[in-house]
Amino acid sequence: MALTNSQIQAAKPGPRPVKLSDGGGLFLLIQPNGSKLWRQAFRHGGKQLTLAHGAYPGVTLADARRLRDGAKKALRKGIDPREAKEGDTLPPDALETIAREFLSVRGKRWTKKHQGVVLERFESAIFPTLGRKPITTITAPAILEALRTIEATGALEVAKRTRQTLSAIFRYAISTGRADQDPAHALKDAMQPAPPVRHRLALPFADVGRFLDSIAEVDATIRKAIELAMHTALRSNELRFARWTDIRGSTLSIPAERMKARATCMPWPA
Repeated sequence: MALTNSQIQAAKPGPRPVKLSDGGGLFLLIQPNGSKLWRQAFRHGGKQLTLAHGAYPGVTLADARRLRDGAKKALRKGIDPREAKEGDTLPPDALETIAREFLSVRGKRWTKKHQGVVLERFESAIFPTLGRKPITTITAPAILEALRTIEATGALEVAKRTRQTLSAIFRYAISTGRADQDPAHALKDAMQPAPPVRHRLALPFADVGRFLDSIAEVDATIRKAIELAMHTALRSNELRFARWTDIRGSTLSIPAERMKARATCMPWPA
């Protein structure tokens, strides 16, 4: 009998793993720790095998059924779905499959812009060489080789952040039962160090008056923006992209989605 979303949401863990079948070999494995993992049983080469399709709710019921159907399509062609070739269904245990799943889950805490930036990094530097490989077969040297292509462009901070995201993806795969180690973590000391961050010195309080006098002849719009920033302590982006609709009466309030910490800015007198 096919599963429903309400059944999945209501399912509780027990002292032992529990299987809820959806048909066609697809089932939801509920672990004692509460994890809900999609698995698919199938036969290939005379052997009974299992595919991992990710974890619920990151992989929805509809997603799992689509992955199941893709695997069955590969089987009809005589292809082991764990080793699907280019043009066939992306293997469920491939790095790219799990990375995209991770980004869709983690991305809920990111802005769409940041999510797009991270995905673009992977599509240009990681997926072309490592994307279709089963995540359990990827080694630290293979990852380092891919990251070296980023370092070669001089974008050392980008390479560093890409390694950190890869490490998070491997940890996600471990927690969902699809990997047992994080080879990206081992590369921490193998990466070229990014240049140290240079923080701009704060303006000494004793110099504030002289600074305000120095901008007296500056364009009025710029001067007012500087004064408003000093009064509200807003970041430049939050100030530059503020809208008239953010001002109600004499109060300026920046919505959470435009704040770095994703929390609504404390109202300030406008």
